[in-house]
Amino acid sequence: SESVICPLCNSGRLIQTASSVIFCPNGQETKPCDFRLDVSVDGLTLSHLKSQLCRAFEEHRMTGCSGLLEFKVVEQFGVK
Repeated sequence: SESVICPLCNSGRLIQTASSVIFCPNGQETKPCDFRLDVSVDGLTLSHLKSQLCRAFEEHRMTGCSGLLEFKVVEQFGVK
């Protein structure tokens, strides 16, 4: 089983449901995590997401930027 740390809250471990939704279970905290990704149409897996996140962190590191790479949920066209 893949273990992927949530890119939004940096503490929860992402879970993929049988219905192909990847989400962060950190919803009990004072500031619940908004990470939810429906991958049923795309057929993506937690393993693929982990690979893409690793690539993003590596590309960021290669730029020489000393800042932390941060992710956020952005609302577009009324969809979050």
